[in-house]
Amino acid sequence: MLHKSFLKGLYAVLGSFFLLLGVVGVFIPLLPTTPNILLTLFFFAKVNKKWHNRILYFYLWKDAILEWKRSKSISFKNKIKACVLLMTSIVYIVLHPLIFLPVKIVVPLFLTFLMIFILTRKKR
Repeated sequence: MLHKSFLKGLYAVLGSFFLLLGVVGVFIPLLPTTPNILLTLFFFAKVNKKWHNRILYFYLWKDAILEWKRSKSISFKNKIKACVLLMTSIVYIVLHPLIFLPVKIVVPLFLTFLMIFILTRKKR
């Protein structure tokens, strides 16, 4: 029993953490929203269906998440938005003088792979 309740608590903390990152990502282009919300949905589905459904049907990302869930596709418009934001983030990270060199290498690589992933998904 302790094991199961510990996992539920851990999932709730992780879901809340990724929800926070997702909400911040709506306003700051450095953080992609959709992957964080998908992780939130994954963890909340294991903890509480009510939390899961509230996040799933939230008006800011409901259409994109439901489309992904239904057909594993991303609309052309959303692909363009995502790529513009990711490119903006890459340029900002690379050009910002106070960001450490390892971050300037690792984060743009990750964002580039994320962009490739987005661009290779089906269009709706």
